[in-house]
Amino acid sequence: MENNIHVGIYISKDAARVVAVQSSAHRYKVRDVFDVSLDSDADAQSSTLGYEISLQLKERNLDVRECNVALDAAMFTQHNLYSDFDDARQISATIESDVEEAMGVDISDYAVAFSIIARQSSGSRVNVFTARKDLLEEIILDLTKHGLDPVTIEPDAVCIGRCLCHDIASQSSTSWVFCVFSERVCYICADTKKANQPFVRTLLCNESTDKVKLISRELPLTLASPGIDYAPETLFINESSSLENFQRAVSVDVKSISDSLVDGDSILSNQDNLADNAVACGAAMVNFVRCPRIDFRKKFMPYQGRKKVIEFSLRLIGIAIAILFFSVAFNWSNSYRASTSDTDVIKAKIKKEYSAVMKGRRMTSAPTRDLKSELNKLKRIKSGDSVGDDSTVPARLRQVLEAINKTPSGIGLKIKTISISDSRIRVDGSTSSRANTQKLLAQLRKHKKLKVSQETLKQVGNEDTFMITLEPLR
Repeated sequence: MENNIHVGIYISKDAARVVAVQSSAHRYKVRDVFDVSLDSDADAQSSTLGYEISLQLKERNLDVRECNVALDAAMFTQHNLYSDFDDARQISATIESDVEEAMGVDISDYAVAFSIIARQSSGSRVNVFTARKDLLEEIILDLTKHGLDPVTIEPDAVCIGRCLCHDIASQSSTSWVFCVFSERVCYICADTKKANQPFVRTLLCNESTDKVKLISRELPLTLASPGIDYAPETLFINESSSLENFQRAVSVDVKSISDSLVDGDSILSNQDNLADNAVACGAAMVNFVRCPRIDFRKKFMPYQGRKKVIEFSLRLIGIAIAILFFSVAFNWSNSYRASTSDTDVIKAKIKKEYSAVMKGRRMTSAPTRDLKSELNKLKRIKSGDSVGDDSTVPARLRQVLEAINKTPSGIGLKIKTISISDSRIRVDGSTSSRANTQKLLAQLRKHKKLKVSQETLKQVGNEDTFMITLEPLR
């Protein structure tokens, strides 16, 4: 097994892009690039992404035991939050409570990773990523089962930003911003004056998206994000055939990524599937490029490695032997047994009361912080600042607005009233045509928590009016 061979895996729900690179100092050379995917008709018990990746690596004579994973944008969420602290350790200890308050969900189901965008006078702006723990556990166990131990699992935007910074930004003397399009995602990476740590953002798109219009709209919003204090001078983009159109749409100098490379061995020199290749390569680069690790595994399921597993096991054996000797000694002390009994009674009472207040959850190592967070959540629900559960009026309104916001622009949508009761939601309004009304109905039908039970459509002049009755799904 060669120690300088590193494997990066860009993984999505049913496919993966794998890049193997050979590093030398801070440079690298691409050894192999390949895709794996799962056939929808295949037997899930016999074929998994971990199995297919392991099989392909063996066929290519790549003897590796460790890998680094980049998670697809559809498998995590991103938030720009404010923290009261500017020290990374303090932020790490409190970020889960901040995310729980911002998302309004039980954070125990999510793994959290973050990077500090900028430190301010009384706190910090933090770029936070959250992914479901059950999803990450499935990926880790699948890869581990087939001989690949994922050292890190990072967001795809972080990985592509690392690759772009290393291969292009390190050669640029000006402030910059990257816009890279793949088949499903547009990545925007903005300069933060930190080595290999840009501010990253992902936007879902497709082949029909007007890319020039998308960048002209979203680039200013990205640069106006809290914590971004640098105005870029150069925009690097992978749409070389439309440089003139992008140049007219933005107020900075526009350059092609392929024309800005210094090293011919860069993964970016191949324009086919540039984004996916850069994501997978950026995941592997964490092993030989000096950069922060925005790792979902860090607190949820920390990577141990074989050597650390053995050391940890020996340490546990030593601790167990020590506990055995102490237990024998303590058993001779009646006073200790009495005090232990009293302590257990108190702990049991506290745990019971904690579980009752926290809806059956077990007491954690920081119960005071948990109770404070729960109290703040109840105060927000009482004051109307939070929607609470899905049965509340604000929650029902949010569900309707989610569907409405997903309708295409330009359909002439006018909402007259939204009436909400315990069992029904009525939406009255109009669009510019019957076809546009059908587009609105299609989005309402797609919502996982709403059901269209009745619809009344009527053409009035140049407008198509509608009265739609919705029922919440239990």
